[in-house]
This record gives sequence, C-alpha cells and structure tokens, in this order.
Amino acid sequence: MPDDNPVWTDRAPTSSGSRPTAFLGGQKTRVDTTIAVRLTIAVAYAVRTAIAFSATALLLKLSRGASRLRLPIQGLLGWLCFQMLRAAGGAFLKLGQLLATRSDLFDGEFARQLERLQDRASQMDFDSSLCNLPQTVSTRLISQYRIDDRRPLGSGSVAQVFSAVRKADGTAVAIKIIREPSRRLVLRDAAAMRSAARRLSRLRVASNFPLFEAVREYLSPICLQFNLIREARNQQSFRTRFSATGRVMTPEVFEVPHPHVLIMERVGELQRLADRPSGWNLALDCAVDILFEMLFEHGLLHCDLHPGNLFVRPGGELVVLDHGMTYAISASRRHSIARFFLALISGDSKAGTQLCLETATRGAGCADVDQLEAEIDLLFRQASRSPVAEFNLRYFAAELIRLQARCGVRSTSEFTVPVMALLALEGQLKRLDPDADFQRAALPFVIRALDAKRTSM
Repeated sequence: MPDDNPVWTDRAPTSSGSRPTAFLGGQKTRVDTTIAVRLTIAVAYAVRTAIAFSATALLLKLSRGASRLRLPIQGLLGWLCFQMLRAAGGAFLKLGQLLATRSDLFDGEFARQLERLQDRASQMDFDSSLCNLPQTVSTRLISQYRIDDRRPLGSGSVAQVFSAVRKADGTAVAIKIIREPSRRLVLRDAAAMRSAARRLSRLRVASNFPLFEAVREYLSPICLQFNLIREARNQQSFRTRFSATGRVMTPEVFEVPHPHVLIMERVGELQRLADRPSGWNLALDCAVDILFEMLFEHGLLHCDLHPGNLFVRPGGELVVLDHGMTYAISASRRHSIARFFLALISGDSKAGTQLCLETATRGAGCADVDQLEAEIDLLFRQASRSPVAEFNLRYFAAELIRLQARCGVRSTSEFTVPVMALLALEGQLKRLDPDADFQRAALPFVIRALDAKRTSM
C-alpha cells in the first residue's frame, strides 16, 4: 500500500502580512513588533501548557486517591478536569478523550465527565465557523444548504458538525467544518511535543528508548485529521470495504468543497454504543472484528474508535464516524504485528524475542538474548490468553519496551499507532464486556494475514 501519511511540519503556524506601523511625533515610523509579539505568544503558550499539564496530573492523582479512600467526589473532580481540558484545547482535548476510554483506570463517574469531550467540546455557531472559510466557500454553503440549527450537532476537538438540508432536492446532510483556532493550537502543541521529545531523546538515560520516534508516530494521525479531503477518501474506502457486510455502515460522502469542509449523509436513529442500546453486543463484536481486519488485512487503520465515534442503529448495526485519524500501515508492518500477536497468543517467547531483535533499531547484535527471552517469557505468561479484564495493554506495551532497554535493545516505534487504536477499543471492552477474549478474537485475522503472506511469497 502506498504511504498515505504525508510528513507534517513541526513549524507552528504564524500570521503573514506587513509589519504594523505607528505615528510618533506626527511622523510615520515603522515599528517592528515581530519579536515582542512572538515572545508574548510564546510566554502565554508556555503558561497555558504548564497550568493545563500540572492541573491534569493533580486531578488524576486526586481521582485515584479518592477512589482508594471511597470519597464521593469523583463527579466533581471529573467535572473540573473536563472544564480545564476543554479550556486548554488543542492536544489536551485529545488527551481527555483518551482518558475517557479508560474507565478501568479511573472511577466511572470521573470517566463519564470526560466522555463529554468526545462530542461536547467548546462550541462555535455556524456563522462563526464560516468566518474561517474563504468567502466563496461560505457563500456557496449558504446558497445551497438550509441550516436546521446554527448550533452544532456535535463539537469535537478539531471539527464541528452541523445539521442541514440541501435546497435542491431536500436531502438531509451533515456539514463538518474544521475548527481553525483548534487546528492552530493542536499543530503548535504537536510541534512543542516533538521538539521536547527530540531533546529528551539525546539524554543518556533515554538512549535505549525510542522516545522521539514514538512521539512522532503518535502525532502523525492526530495532525493528519485536519485535511478533510484525505478524510473523505478514507471514509469512502472504509464504506466500500465494510458496508456490504450489513453489519457496519459509515455515512456517504457527498462533496468536499474545501479542505476544511466535508458534506456527507446525515444518519438518523443513532444511539451511543457506550450506552448499551438494543443490539449493543452485536455492534461491539463487529467493532472488534473490523479493528482487527483493518489492522491485519486492510491496512487503513481507524485510530479513534472512542465512544463518541461508535453508534448503534436498530437491529444492532454499527455506525462508525469520524475517519480523520486514519493511518495507512504498510504490508511489512502488518506482517510484523501479526507475527507478534501470534507469538503472544501462543505464548511463544522465542518467536517474540526473535521479532523484537529483528525490528530493533539498535543493540540487537550485542543484546543478552537469553535474558531477553527469559523476561519476555515471564511477560507472555502473565498476558497470554488473558481476558480483557485481566489484560492491561498500556502496561504490557510499556513493560515490553522497558525490558528490551534493560537488555541493551532499542525497540522499534512501529507499533505505536496500532497500540493507540487498540487502547481506545480496549477501554470500551473493559467497560462493556470485561470477559471478552480480545486475543482469541484476533486469532482468525492473524492466521489469515500470515497465510496470505506465505501465499504471496
């Protein structure tokens, strides 16, 4: 599959235009304020980031402590965290959406408050959203569509969706518009994270950790979601691949008049999968199946399967929304992931060790192989064939990186994006169906992928 993940720049967006002028003593004097303005913006950004990061860490720690002490303040702490992350915006909204999927790590009421970040972030009305678009695009939208409600149907971290009707034929549509202020802030956050990771990776203590590479992999799908032309292509590809099964659907794309505007089919009678409506168990099984099919066979991976993007229609049909965070995974990477899954499921520590050494970016030739295999064997014994309730993907992935570092091996970062996608759905499984066997569900797709690879050789 060709690479569909273009490289994004780590340069934060800056405004263009001529320098401001001022009149002093009746004479026109050009005053260069570029340095002062940039310094002010940098200081304000640093203060905002420090406050948001510190406050989030404090609230999460208080939540864990209150849970242990059984104090009835989780709703208040969750509400405070929701308000703070929503005000900070940018990458902090994405952080909140990820935390909301982990009700296994935080009290249920705390996580429920954060779930509002998935579709109820701070809102801009339709007219305000049009102000960030070219005049020709705004005029076309107003002339061709009748807006049902100036307030958005849903407001996420990077875009808003409005309900409308096409005047020409009365077709009900949904208009998705990128939140321009959020776009700038997320790109600035991403640039800051990438820069910090680059500097930290130069420290000796981080020499065996793929910190910079993992951060770069993590940020790629986040930064790619602002191009709605790309999202429309991914959405249509998903629809072509899965809609024929009758188990899952995604809205049809009608047009993309601008890279920041997407017009698609409006789907009715939707209920959130997380609310356990009628047929939710069928829809959840379908979500697991399509995730593994994307990961091992299709190669175009939806990385944002949080509760705000998964819905159920009558009869148990799964509806998948928001294909912005979709990432193309190469055939060689899919093959490596399938091999590792098979090693984990079968408890084959030797095969797991061999794959770790093959994919290592440094240290494979001088690693203590026996020690590495012994530690991987212990990790596999704890994790292999465990139900969702007993398996912690976050801990497993972190421990796998740490034990490789202890043995002098610098691990690969190529599993970062798949782990992101798995984490989002794992959180829902822990909440809705903790007895599910995540690994057993993956086995047919793993075997099919490996067989296809052997056949093509």
